[in-house]
Amino acid sequence: MNPKKPARALATALPLLALALLMAQAQLARADRPLVSETADALEKGSCVLDSAARRLRESGAPSVSSVGGVLGCGLFGTTQFLLGWQRASGGGVSA
Repeated sequence: MNPKKPARALATALPLLALALLMAQAQLARADRPLVSETADALEKGSCVLDSAARRLRESGAPSVSSVGGVLGCGLFGTTQFLLGWQRASGGGVSA
């Protein structure tokens, strides 16, 4: 058996495997929730924005979980932004 054939087959298969993994990963990409997707230069100096979100999770046989929160963001100078956030979650008789 020629020892170069397995090495050549591996050298051909690895790039194809890497391409297949990259394509599979691209299918799974999703955007983040608005509360955490802001970038530092998104807000102009002197402008502010308030983001809020509410969520409820219900599953059969389990206590429901609810959460509510918000983020206040203001552009300060250059690409600097001030953020102040708050969140509250509750479920199964426990609040956090």
